[in-house]
Amino acid sequence: MCFVVERKNSSKKIAKRNIGCYKIVKGDYTNSVSSLYYNFKYSFNFTYNTSFGFDLDSYLGCDTKKQEIKYKYINEGFHSYTMKACADYLKPAHTSWKKFVKCIIPKGATYFYNSINGEYVSDKIIIKEFVKTKLK
Repeated sequence: MCFVVERKNSSKKIAKRNIGCYKIVKGDYTNSVSSLYYNFKYSFNFTYNTSFGFDLDSYLGCDTKKQEIKYKYINEGFHSYTMKACADYLKPAHTSWKKFVKCIIPKGATYFYNSINGEYVSDKIIIKEFVKTKLK
């Protein structure tokens, strides 16, 4: 899955504190869950690390009037969302096999934030627990 970031927000950020976020997953397992798209298995309370595949030369769109490049994409990293974005994403297509979990992007992690979708991509993530509330 590709993370789209506006060019104006395309600089890497370093988490100055733990950032609470949410991830959409499959499964209802006691010790692990799987990512929605790539079936990556996550265990709870473990810090996962990866590196970014940040493609500086590939762009997804431009403003035709100004010929200004507006978007870049990142093709690796751990995707997560704000609570509202996660709930909005699940609402229309909620099924029993989709769940969401509370996560932490730990202090010191590198991350990007897409303010349009309320989405993060980070090089570290910790899966903490299932969110028990039901979506309506």
